[in-house]
Amino acid sequence: MKRLRSKANRRVTPPEEHAGRSWAWILRIAFVVALLGGAGWGVGRLLDPGTLPIKEVTVDGDFRHLSTQKLQRVVEEHIRGGFFTVNVEAIRRALKQDPWVRDAAVRRVWPDALRVTVYEQVPVARWGKHGLINAYGQVFVPTSGVLPESLVQLDGPQGTAPQVLDHAQLLSRVLSTVHQSFTRLVLDQRRAWSFVLKNGPRVVVGRNDFESRVRRFAEVFPKVLGDRSGQAVQIDLRYTNGFAVRWKPQTHDAHG
Repeated sequence: MKRLRSKANRRVTPPEEHAGRSWAWILRIAFVVALLGGAGWGVGRLLDPGTLPIKEVTVDGDFRHLSTQKLQRVVEEHIRGGFFTVNVEAIRRALKQDPWVRDAAVRRVWPDALRVTVYEQVPVARWGKHGLINAYGQVFVPTSGVLPESLVQLDGPQGTAPQVLDHAQLLSRVLSTVHQSFTRLVLDQRRAWSFVLKNGPRVVVGRNDFESRVRRFAEVFPKVLGDRSGQAVQIDLRYTNGFAVRWKPQTHDAHG
């Protein structure tokens, strides 16, 4: 026998209640639309270049070759928009156009300022005829000015600056153990190394075994050359058990 559901407890919703619920939904939708519209208006106002314009620019850094005033002018010339719309990356790229700027950081400071930190290049050696190289092995070419003569001269094919700098640092450490220094280190197109001792001869190292050859040279230098190094024209380290010395005229060739 089928069981029949009782309809005695079913509630019939009056038309007035249906109308009340409909109005409630309409009011909710209207509120959401108004809220979204207000948010859109607010975002539009914030993105308006005239809202919160940049009024102050501060440039920080330790400078020897850069001018704070010049850097500040570069920043001001590249400000586009207000606090929320100014393109800080574009300003950073503009600052890095100066060869003496290694890097720059630009940040907003509420409500109307930019704070710029500029990191100036610090050269550790000269590179080629017109360039300088920093401690990161990066080459930069100043647009004007005289290159520091006190810096050692490094040369090499394009793209080898970090490698040449590493070898220069190693060579400096090794020569310092015998109270010697060098003024130039060269990696030629054949990938052969040579360097020039300060107030002394050119030293040919060759393509292979750079570290072992210069260390061997430093070990025997005081005994074989000593104070006579200034009389040598060239020292060739491309020998298995020693090196050859070519002396200035009126002296004799010798083997180490």
